[in-house]
Amino acid sequence: MKHRPVPVLAALSGLASVVLLFVGQGLGGASAPDFTKSRAAHSAWLATHHASTKGYAGDTIELIGILLTIVFAATLWFVLRDGDDGGVVSATAFGAGIASSAVKLASIPAAFAIYWRADQGFDPQLATALFDMNDAAFVLTWAIDAVMLGAAALVIFRAAILPRWLGWLGAVAATLSLVSVPFAAKVPPLGMLLTFLWMIAVSIVLTRRAVRGTARAAVATA
Repeated sequence: MKHRPVPVLAALSGLASVVLLFVGQGLGGASAPDFTKSRAAHSAWLATHHASTKGYAGDTIELIGILLTIVFAATLWFVLRDGDDGGVVSATAFGAGIASSAVKLASIPAAFAIYWRADQGFDPQLATALFDMNDAAFVLTWAIDAVMLGAAALVIFRAAILPRWLGWLGAVAATLSLVSVPFAAKVPPLGMLLTFLWMIAVSIVLTRRAVRGTARAAVATA
């Protein structure tokens, strides 16, 4: 199947997004207690972790990573629609990618409120509720990402628009992400990690195609 060329920067969006998300979280410092921890644990963490220049830098980098997932979703749709006659499945993957980014962005105000006011003191119950809102949004994206990967896998299996192994990896990641949602407090986020791996792999495949396409175009015009 002949593939339409994808711009190199668009092809790299998935890889860049994942890298920036991890770099941003790394700069942000130690992770806050999750929803399995008590109100006292959240208050104790807040007492020693206040807003800082390094933290804001990490948050900004992480924000750019989230925004790049929108570019990745659009790039994925651009690629998948060549193998989706009706266009519904590829559009579903795109819509899920946008929805996941929107949920991630919507979770930021709760976290921002915590860090911005942490040095002024927080009622333990309110602090825990804000932390839980942020964590719940994170878990919700597992289910939304599962829709994106599941739809992408379906098109890959039908039309081989991407290597078939990406379809299998996407299907496994989607399944693990979806079934992990009800047990988020007890199981590691393996599905999420596989989702990140899938995004990186898709970016690498598309980038290689883009580079080869650019090279062929240069030879043809020489």
